[in-house]
Amino acid sequence: MHSILRLSALFFALVAIGCSALKPAPREPIANAPTVSAAEVVGTWSLTDDENATFDVRLSASGSAVSNWSKGPSSAAGEQGRWSIVGDRVVVDYVDGWRDCIIRTADGRFRKESFAPNAPREGAPTNMGSAVRAAESAAAWVGVYAVEAAGAAEAFHIALQSTGLAHKSTGGRRTGAWWIGDGAVWIRWTDGATTELRTASTGFATRSWRAASTLDAQGIPVAAPTSTATARRAE
Repeated sequence: MHSILRLSALFFALVAIGCSALKPAPREPIANAPTVSAAEVVGTWSLTDDENATFDVRLSASGSAVSNWSKGPSSAAGEQGRWSIVGDRVVVDYVDGWRDCIIRTADGRFRKESFAPNAPREGAPTNMGSAVRAAESAAAWVGVYAVEAAGAAEAFHIALQSTGLAHKSTGGRRTGAWWIGDGAVWIRWTDGATTELRTASTGFATRSWRAASTLDAQGIPVAAPTSTATARRAE
């Protein structure tokens, strides 16, 4: 009888050990990791997702966060959220439930951990990637822009990424490449259309040209634009 009880106890102990092994291990604090200050966090960060594709997140001094990750249901509208500092990391919580953490490691560099909406925040991350400051020349323009054309029922969005890729939330072919010229951003879309984005007294303004428009040696359209609109960058 005692042998049966001992075997039963051993069985349930092994089951308990097995079940606990299935749970993700909680994150251990990084030994000797420097803390992160708000002054060095504000700005634009380039991160990589689970497919090693680069996207960017703008962290404002007010605590808002805007990501130009354009693979989700919001397309070029990206992700909106808030950020805060917790010890050795910047925690960005988006309204869609995802969390990105920019973590300072013991050697002073940074890396990224992401958690899906229902993933335990103290468990293993859903995916990991790199985290670096975006180059200053790109950071001046990188982000998500809401474009409001006169007479349009609603705004559409353009996302500029530090890799030089551009995305938009309207039209047939919604990707392109952007470059800086004459103090403005120029976007050549994959269907051949061109968009100019420039600062204006109201924030930003766009001019657009249809595909097959005549271009100069720098790739800039020489004819009058097909349409114009105002724009604002999400902050």
